[in-house]
Amino acid sequence: MAKGQVGHWARDVPGDRPISETRNEAWTAAVEGSLAPTMFRRWLVTSLLFAVAASACGWAGPGGPSPAPTGRFPEAVLVLRLLDSLPGPLDYCDPDLYPIPRGAPLQSARSRLPEIRAHVAIYRDIVEYRHITEPLSAREILTLSDDYKHILAVRPTPVGDRFRFDVLVRPPGRASDERIIGTIGRAGDVHVDRLLGNQARPACPICLARGTRIGAPHGAVRIEDMRVGMVVWSTDRRGHRIPAVVLRVGRTSVPSAHMMVRLVLGNGRSVLVSPGHPAADGMPVEELRPGEAFEATTVVSVERVPYSGGFTYDLLPSGPTHTYFANGILLGSTLAVPEAATRPEGPPPAWSGRRFARGGRLWRWPG
Repeated sequence: MAKGQVGHWARDVPGDRPISETRNEAWTAAVEGSLAPTMFRRWLVTSLLFAVAASACGWAGPGGPSPAPTGRFPEAVLVLRLLDSLPGPLDYCDPDLYPIPRGAPLQSARSRLPEIRAHVAIYRDIVEYRHITEPLSAREILTLSDDYKHILAVRPTPVGDRFRFDVLVRPPGRASDERIIGTIGRAGDVHVDRLLGNQARPACPICLARGTRIGAPHGAVRIEDMRVGMVVWSTDRRGHRIPAVVLRVGRTSVPSAHMMVRLVLGNGRSVLVSPGHPAADGMPVEELRPGEAFEATTVVSVERVPYSGGFTYDLLPSGPTHTYFANGILLGSTLAVPEAATRPEGPPPAWSGRRFARGGRLWRWPG
């Protein structure tokens, strides 16, 4: 194996486990020339600990690393080959789990199939690499969905004839992530440039797009210009508009392939938010449906769209509800949304649904 190159072992998938669960069974590296001696010793210890853990789990790998890859691979296949060589599962903002779980894994995977098939090249690359054939089994649907999410999450950057990656992984038995930075060539060869331990989990965005205008007594302010101490419009528990002081502001970097939701209302207002961002009643914006009553108007459309703004933003106003107006639309904050913010004063109405109108606002009664 060439200096700085990372290889991997492979094995057949037992039973009905999703293929993604059987990745990363071993991780070997010859990185003496690309890492400092101290870091290399740490890498070696990590690799040995992983080998012991794998042995304790009852797995016996083949006699050595797989043969060096040959030929040239599409970018999606390169990502899959990279993922299969990592020392642990990719740690990222899984859209099926964050900000809220979206049902059973197989249910989520089935609902994603049309989107995957619409990306013809990625779909073709996955099924060829994983040797998947139609009709798809439940296990293959899970594999397709996992691989597709991982490909979109990694997004390697072209650097000459190679692709640079920067990923977080969670090695087995470790309490923190490891960050691995390197490149992968078109022939599938992986070179590790840096290995950083004790990394925090990724900060997953549930925020607003750059350029969103936040309502304030002295005129709307772009959310990226918001600062602690500024005054914005919020609402009390009866839905009346009140001034509030900004207690916190947040900014989160997002990948170039980040998807957001464009909410369009019947009064002509619209806002671009992350799918799980809460409306004023705590309902994730993505769960709104066209034709549904919202505020003093109706929902026209809720559509996922790509976002390349680099960052998403949020703020936390003071007051009893922590709500604010984004492009004129009342939303909740992801920085702190207490239970009281979802419960209007007074007894619950005699209505069997989970959402109801009161005081010009749409509420969801908790419980």
